[in-house]
Amino acid sequence: MRICLDIEFEKEIVCILGGGKLALRKAKQFLEAGSIIYISALAYEEEFDALPVHKVDRDQLHQALKEAKLAIACTDDEQENRAFLKLAKTHKVLTMAARKEQGQDTLSLTQLRLPQMVLASSTQGAFPVANRYLLQDWQRRLSILGMIREKLSDHSLCKALLDLTEEQLFFLQEALKQEQAIVYLLHGNASLKAHRQCENLVRSAKEKWNHYAVTTFFLARKYKNMDLETWCAILKDLNIQTHFVLLFWQRGNYVDQAEKILTSYSFSKQCIFLQPQTLVKENQKYILHTQSKKVEKDCIVLSILDSPYMRKLYPDHRFIAALDQDKQIERIVHETHPAF
Repeated sequence: MRICLDIEFEKEIVCILGGGKLALRKAKQFLEAGSIIYISALAYEEEFDALPVHKVDRDQLHQALKEAKLAIACTDDEQENRAFLKLAKTHKVLTMAARKEQGQDTLSLTQLRLPQMVLASSTQGAFPVANRYLLQDWQRRLSILGMIREKLSDHSLCKALLDLTEEQLFFLQEALKQEQAIVYLLHGNASLKAHRQCENLVRSAKEKWNHYAVTTFFLARKYKNMDLETWCAILKDLNIQTHFVLLFWQRGNYVDQAEKILTSYSFSKQCIFLQPQTLVKENQKYILHTQSKKVEKDCIVLSILDSPYMRKLYPDHRFIAALDQDKQIERIVHETHPAF
């Protein structure tokens, strides 16, 4: 099992065999770390001419190995790479290779060094180009987490921040700027289509309430990443004026429990009852989220969001999701009245 180590390479000798593009990337990486580079190749990339490296023959490179901290094999010849790394190991030098399983004992990670942290990524060769993008995503997420942490007075909530989804994290960033927010509470699920439906609702709400940060929050225990009480505690501690909107067909345990929590935190709230009759024809029978033992063939299955469970439960029935309908979203946004 491997362990990632952060090793100092300032003024340390690094020997590189090969002068291609990979050798160029490695040379730049270790020059940036302050290393002294000795390199030997039959041909070099033109960009090497502008780099402060020591171009030497093979014998000189082998001599430099005696004082080196790392040897990197970057040629297309596997046997030559293996021989070079084998020689380096006789001098107790760490080894690295351009390709897997050539006798190396270290791997290079794409890294991003910041004043307060060091980020490193390796896709094990599966998708090397993605490493830089992964680091940028981590940097962005960590910077927002750090900003939110600094504004929290109750640091016991910091651990809960790690449970935030990316959407919730960026919502909090926006909410801290706007200082007021709208949160739609739904008995939701984890399907991709349901998330897209939530995004459509958020986008429409932002168009009308452009001075508010807007997001959705799933109440269903199976799918939520944190409980509503913790979510409220974070918003309260950050002094974000938040208006909660509960969306549902009919009152039940989820709605009652949510209202109690919102009341305990003194958040403004409202309930919007969706009307199933607006989604079906007059006198047409429908099913709402609950399983019925006797289901007529012409019944329509209604859900607020896309529901793979309901589709599977009633495969032979027509399925309608309320938030698939632009008119339903417009109505919800129209009826939303933040009490600020």
